[in-house]
Amino acid sequence: MQSRTAAIVSAAALGVATLGTAALGAAALAPSAVAAPARTTTVQVPERLCPRPAPGHVTCAGIRLATKKVSLARAAEMRRLGLAAPATEPDLTSGPAGGYTPAQLAKAYGVNRFAATSQTVAIVDVFNAPTLRQDTNTFDKRYGLPAETSTSLKIVNQSGGTNLPKPDAGWAGETSLDVQAVRAMCAKCKILVVLGWSDATSNLNKAVIYAAKHASIVTNSYGMPESDGITSADRAAYNHPGVAILASTGDDGWGAWDWFNLEDDPDGTPEFPSTANTVVAVGGTTLDLNPDGTRASERVWNSDGPNDDAGYAEAQTYGGVAGAAGSGCSTVINAQPWQRAVAGYPSLGCGSGRSGVDIAADADPYTGFDVCDSYEVDGSCWDRTGGTSLASPLVAGMWAVAGGPAHVSYPALTLYGHFNAGASRPFVDITSGGTGACDATAPTACARSFGSLTYTGSDGDDYRLDCAFSLSGKVLASRYQCRAKPGYDGVSGVGAPKGTRVFKAVLPTAVLEVNGPVARATSHKFSAGKSRSAFPGGTITKYVWTWGDGTSTTTKKPNAWHKYAAAGSYSVKLVVTGTYSAQNYHRTGAQTAKITVK
Repeated sequence: MQSRTAAIVSAAALGVATLGTAALGAAALAPSAVAAPARTTTVQVPERLCPRPAPGHVTCAGIRLATKKVSLARAAEMRRLGLAAPATEPDLTSGPAGGYTPAQLAKAYGVNRFAATSQTVAIVDVFNAPTLRQDTNTFDKRYGLPAETSTSLKIVNQSGGTNLPKPDAGWAGETSLDVQAVRAMCAKCKILVVLGWSDATSNLNKAVIYAAKHASIVTNSYGMPESDGITSADRAAYNHPGVAILASTGDDGWGAWDWFNLEDDPDGTPEFPSTANTVVAVGGTTLDLNPDGTRASERVWNSDGPNDDAGYAEAQTYGGVAGAAGSGCSTVINAQPWQRAVAGYPSLGCGSGRSGVDIAADADPYTGFDVCDSYEVDGSCWDRTGGTSLASPLVAGMWAVAGGPAHVSYPALTLYGHFNAGASRPFVDITSGGTGACDATAPTACARSFGSLTYTGSDGDDYRLDCAFSLSGKVLASRYQCRAKPGYDGVSGVGAPKGTRVFKAVLPTAVLEVNGPVARATSHKFSAGKSRSAFPGGTITKYVWTWGDGTSTTTKKPNAWHKYAAAGSYSVKLVVTGTYSAQNYHRTGAQTAKITVK
């Protein structure tokens, strides 16, 4: 699979002098004055499945690669700007459109996609996808899976009825992507598709509430800028203790850079519902594979950066769009205490705000996944797809294979518990790439490309172009809400999955120390000071000691004394309860020791 390398292009090269809609609009959108040569070639250009959302509405986070015929000169320019890649022919190891197959993704992430499971994954989308069942069956047949039944794939409206909304071609592609990505990771789970009547948040809220009542895992591949306003009803719709509610982080990078040139100011905030502190927010990566299908590398997905310095406006010139995984700090929603306490959180610069990424998976359309969607499509139904709309259902399918959220109130807690395990973390650490306009570019190079590291908004105030730099161009210490680093960061969260253990509920660790020989009729000290909570910032809150002689002791401190009346062999059991016990379905940790009393 060929991956792209972004090139830094100066604003002057694009005819762009300064930042701002007026400055960028005409120059960036002006068609080339150079006559096209007679010779042409084909390139692959990312296209969004859904339009930009109106206030109070959402947009899906799916992107497909479209093949376009252009002149050789235009193709070279598009590739130089990072806006296209050469069209590729699929081979025997790839999908029909040259993308990854279910087997490749499952191998890369260490998932047994054929594992038995009783889980139901709900997919929330809007409008109708009239060919969804036949397209999913085409997908299943291609990859040797059984045809879908009314039980394995159920499609309902936002209230659970069988009368479905009007169709929409873009959202039909999104729904096909969601369903087939879940099926790719989980061959035996049930899939429930819940379709809202429109992309208005009021309809999505109803759809999510219905989905959460009928599934243990709900994936939502859509969002809206948090700054558009979030109501109490919006927050409540994504708060379902015991259900894993997943949400894509969006495809517009940090601060909604892609939309900057279409409005006075960028939103500067991440997308809701990924910023809800009751969901699992799924960011995006670029996944490269070795020839044998194992994971070669994984980095943060960003097709924007200085090569895309005119943002969405420049991409529209060429009939496509670049895109980058979303990230950022919520300005209205506080982080859960276990997120604030995770090692590395202060480096994000979020303060007490929620960081909008918890975990990440493949989202780059150039390392994307082949999906069949035939609604209003001429020719083959297969397209290579990506966007964080791919990442969220992939993670949902993996979680279903792992057995579901296991009654954990807010299943992101499980991810942070595994991250807190240190060296034994079941994650791939994403250490390179970023979601900002400048990506990994140094301040001087970034400023040279854009003309400045700041812009002046319609309100007359100056704003930072990228979260990594201050208004003066200084590299900030707290920049990792848009930049990857070793360990926890704001663009990949805890990292990418490495097997399904990441989704298994975690327990506190009980460590019982006897402290030497135990003598009859003598008070002896037992210790549990090495016991620990599973979660960031957590502690052990209760110790229950069962002595094996018919008695027990409960303490709040890690020491207990006990006197045995008679000599003999005893089995001593320690049970510990840690912080967040209620949210973790009251799970405890235990250790038993055999002792001899003389």
